[in-house]
Amino acid sequence: ILAAPLKNGRSSTLLTSGEPIELARRFCAENHLYGSNILIGTRTFDLASDAIVARPIDFVSGVNSQDRHEIYEPLWLAAEARPEHIARRDSFWSGVVLYREKRWAEAYTEFQKARGSEEENDPPLQFYLRRLEPLALQLTETPPE
Repeated sequence: ILAAPLKNGRSSTLLTSGEPIELARRFCAENHLYGSNILIGTRTFDLASDAIVARPIDFVSGVNSQDRHEIYEPLWLAAEARPEHIARRDSFWSGVVLYREKRWAEAYTEFQKARGSEEENDPPLQFYLRRLEPLALQLTETPPE
């Protein structure tokens, strides 16, 4: 990371640059896209996976175009997660895997299983369902004769 103080009149700021900063910027963009609040990378997920329940969201490209980083959304502390939370997380996870494999109807079914109560707001789940609804409907319509 490069950091340099900048002074402009009475105000001063700190300019930062580097791969971690660029990756953080991309995480912020993905948060905005999916409607999530917190995203973590693979290393953080691996280190914290015993303490948290998280689900995969997507991949972001690294600074080098060949690098891909899987990003996860933390959902609950592991000690507070109930069996139904784990089941919903597992259905979402299966939905993401099936989505990546372009198995649209199966992915849609798994994402439907991941729904919580009507009061719960789950923007990443809604994101995937919105993407899949047209595809799932095409696969279930009766073909014209």
